[in-house]
Amino acid sequence: MDDEIMKYRKKSKKHGLKRSKHKHDYQPCVYNYLSVGYDSTYGFVPEEQTTIGQYCIVCGRIKFDAPDVYKYKWYYGIITKPNDLVKKELNPETRTLPTFKIDDYWNQKFIEVN
Repeated sequence: MDDEIMKYRKKSKKHGLKRSKHKHDYQPCVYNYLSVGYDSTYGFVPEEQTTIGQYCIVCGRIKFDAPDVYKYKWYYGIITKPNDLVKKELNPETRTLPTFKIDDYWNQKFIEVN
């Protein structure tokens, strides 16, 4: 067996998923998710939160940082206030961006895109 020289075997080409073979094209959107709030009479209670983020229109990958147009204004380095465009998009009656429901804010990486 030592006298025989094995020929080099070329690795077979693997076909990747659709979500891994593209450049992400992120579009702004609005996320709704459940968070934990504090109530003085009931203690910690679940409450619905809304935030602006981005999603890839090809695979549905989500990013929670907002595009520059929708960034909050910073005052004194620690206080943030939403600008008029953010207020308009967070209001359900005047919203123009697509809205997605997120089950787990910290661990969910993808959403369903039709």
